[in-house]
Amino acid sequence: MKRKSNYNILFIEDENTLREVFCSTLRQMYKNVLEAADGLEALEVFKENKIDIVITDINMPKMDGLQFLKELRKIDQNCKIIIISAYTDLEYLLDATELNITKYLIKPIDMEQLISSIDLAAEQMKNYEILRKDIFQIKDGYVWDFTKKTLYKNSEEIKLTKKEKLILNTIFSNPQKELNYKILIEAVWGKYSDDHKDTLKTMVASIRKKLPKDTIRTVYSIGYMYNA
Repeated sequence: MKRKSNYNILFIEDENTLREVFCSTLRQMYKNVLEAADGLEALEVFKENKIDIVITDINMPKMDGLQFLKELRKIDQNCKIIIISAYTDLEYLLDATELNITKYLIKPIDMEQLISSIDLAAEQMKNYEILRKDIFQIKDGYVWDFTKKTLYKNSEEIKLTKKEKLILNTIFSNPQKELNYKILIEAVWGKYSDDHKDTLKTMVASIRKKLPKDTIRTVYSIGYMYNA
């Protein structure tokens, strides 16, 4: 079978035979297929690898699928999710919907259904790749939208002042660069003045409270920089 993509797929299922059958077939079609037998193992695999598409059961030992997905979403808002489950209960469906899933498949499923769902997820990934240049991934579910100059946590906007937005936009536009006070002051006030330095420091202190810990690092006697 022709391999379809370079996306990394994580398949999670506690029933060993079922997991082995599906993973064996998927590996004939996709280059990178990882597997896990429960939510805890899946979370470790996810943290150690760049995963693009997750396929998971709901009812699993140690950590169920929904709890795993909630933990996943704290780390990554863009990974595509396909759920395979025997549950048809509306409560489970609604809970899963809140996690921004691509497809919810009811067992028993066949390989054709699964591949069709993976194709859908891959298409969504391609569309995301086109838009990604406008989005800066921070960590812990935080992202910066360059177009809107807006900070989000798990898709919810975090309120910032106009000047705070200018500071963040400058820092995230230069993630590998130490930004001196002059650059940041000019970005916010249009021209440099020593009078603005203390105000800038106060504003950065305020911004830090709205971001994951240590996102902005102080460069002693120089200014600030992004800390990945």
